[in-house]
Amino acid sequence: MAEAFIDRGQMKQQRRARVAALFVALTTAPTGVALPQEDFYHGKTVRLIVGQPAGGGGSNTYGRIISRHLGKHIPGSPFVNMENMAGAGSLVAANYVSNVGAQDGLIIGVVGVAIPFSPMLGVKEAQFDATKLNWLPSPVSDVSGLTLWHASPVNSIADARRHELVLATANPFSTSSFYARIMTEILGVKFKLINGYNGVEPAYLAMERGEVEGHPSASRAGLKSTHPDWIRDRKVKIIVQYGRAPSPELPDVPFLRDEAKTDADRQLVDVAVAPLSIGWPIFLGAKVPADRVAMIRKALLDTYRDPELLAEAAQQGVDFAPNPMTGEDVQQLIIRTYNSPAPVLDRLRALYQAAQ
Repeated sequence: MAEAFIDRGQMKQQRRARVAALFVALTTAPTGVALPQEDFYHGKTVRLIVGQPAGGGGSNTYGRIISRHLGKHIPGSPFVNMENMAGAGSLVAANYVSNVGAQDGLIIGVVGVAIPFSPMLGVKEAQFDATKLNWLPSPVSDVSGLTLWHASPVNSIADARRHELVLATANPFSTSSFYARIMTEILGVKFKLINGYNGVEPAYLAMERGEVEGHPSASRAGLKSTHPDWIRDRKVKIIVQYGRAPSPELPDVPFLRDEAKTDADRQLVDVAVAPLSIGWPIFLGAKVPADRVAMIRKALLDTYRDPELLAEAAQQGVDFAPNPMTGEDVQQLIIRTYNSPAPVLDRLRALYQAAQ
């Protein structure tokens, strides 16, 4: 009996202790209970690393706007700082975020449209598995176009088959050079590519000066944000556009896929323009914890819909898609593209490696 009495007494003491602990917790806890992510991000700085030279260009424009609004949508409200890490068409930034930077969710990479597919094309300098990186929501899907200064005598695809266009590019392996070779393959046009223009702004300046006639892959969204008067005042002319779908703002400009004559050519175009479907590739490293990936994905979607951001973007002529691609959408697009039929990928690689 005594043993039973002691057990019941201990049970009563334990219950009283639990009640007392619960009371202390309820009366001393802060009004808002911190989430694990909030504990982590509070007081820290998120680095938004843009693989483009400082100055103009679409990635810089989007990066600056987003960096000013993203922090308030991340639990803990960290400071967000945009940094430029140019080199090798943004491969330097991609490799840094993938392999060198801490995999803790504090480093976000923003890279060129072709970078997610560089390993697929056999680029040895791409030291990452794009299918395993944590891709984030993209603010806009884009179209690019063969864009010429108004003084060029070329006004159509037919003209470009007869007249060799002199175009500015960064280097033989750049995105612009690659798309120039795609257009040559599909349309039979003639290009002379002048390399050495590091970034689109030097290339655009060369167009204005008359050093070249145009650029093979000017981003419509980027052009609209950095040189809104060029299209409005017809300082440039776009003779062919390519991307996931034609831009409603370019209703009279031929669409590359529609100009393809065979199913094989259409398949080639579909895989080649996959980067433009993403529009603005942005990612976290492959080893970032899943809960932080999910939280940054949500924070970016909330940022893209932020009324203050949209008002600032409108003032600068920058588009944000009303229904942006989610991080999961981007991830699946990249995986599907890597799983394209072997003959299509072989042909694509051959066109890319033709620069060697």
